[in-house]
Amino acid sequence: MINPATPLAALAAFKDARREATAGQGATWFDILTVSALLIFRSERVEWAVLETGLGGRWDSTNIVQSDVAVITNIDLEHTEILGKTRAAIAFEKAGIIKPGAAVVTLLPEADEAGAVVSARAAELGCAVRRPTVPADATIEQRNVAVAGTVLDVLGKMGVMTKGASAMSAPLGEQLLDPSTIATARLPGRLEKLAVVTSHGDNAKVNVVLDGAHVPFNLAAVLSDLSQEEKYRAPCIAVVSIADDKDAAGLLSTMTRHDISIIFTTVGARSRSPEQLKTIADTLGLLSIVMLDPLEAYQEALAGATESGAWVLVTGSLYLVGIIRAA
Repeated sequence: MINPATPLAALAAFKDARREATAGQGATWFDILTVSALLIFRSERVEWAVLETGLGGRWDSTNIVQSDVAVITNIDLEHTEILGKTRAAIAFEKAGIIKPGAAVVTLLPEADEAGAVVSARAAELGCAVRRPTVPADATIEQRNVAVAGTVLDVLGKMGVMTKGASAMSAPLGEQLLDPSTIATARLPGRLEKLAVVTSHGDNAKVNVVLDGAHVPFNLAAVLSDLSQEEKYRAPCIAVVSIADDKDAAGLLSTMTRHDISIIFTTVGARSRSPEQLKTIADTLGLLSIVMLDPLEAYQEALAGATESGAWVLVTGSLYLVGIIRAA
């Protein structure tokens, strides 16, 4: 018999639902993973967790949780075939995560069309909205720190205290985000910067950035952040794969604002044909070639960067970043 407190219980329940033809038979793989995660949290006695929605929010599996804080970072045109064709429509779906009486933290200005939707939904549910103040040219990291600090402040005012070896405890707050904490808060494949020793040119080092940005506004933010550092102002060779359901033209248009040449590759059935991507790049005036094997494409980029003094960007797909990172 399967212990109902273990993650396997979610899969067992799904099999039962299919056998008995109940409503649960319509559960997606994401639904099952979400329930499994919640079971793990319970068995490990997790008191607080950060849950990121899979898609949208209003109808997302994660939305079964009665959250105390709802965070909506930004809104742009993504998954428009499901979430809507405008930022306001997408904001309505995202604002579906807000629970009555919860705190709302967002970087969206109230005057913004998406921000106005979030504010209206918060008002309907009696929720206070907290908007961190960030400069217009703030980096991705600065925006993330501002959001995280505001969430910690909110939790601290709710009476959530720090825990540790010390007998002293204090309310949570943005003071916990000291420089060393910020410096170590890194996600693999998100603005991950490496100095890669290559076999080309007497073991030369090439600056490589791995970032799985797969929507135009994210890629634009990544390139803007990198351009603030001298070593990323040189020409760039990008290794790129883009899924079929992503805005390839928008992503590649973003690259036209920078000195970037591209090697298109593929990482599986969901990838758009590299030849199709090259056709789009050609119309935009981007220099590109096609290499179907992602590892060969990466090695070609390293060789080209060693010879020309360029840096290498791997982007467009987290699957691609995963393959290159493992290598």
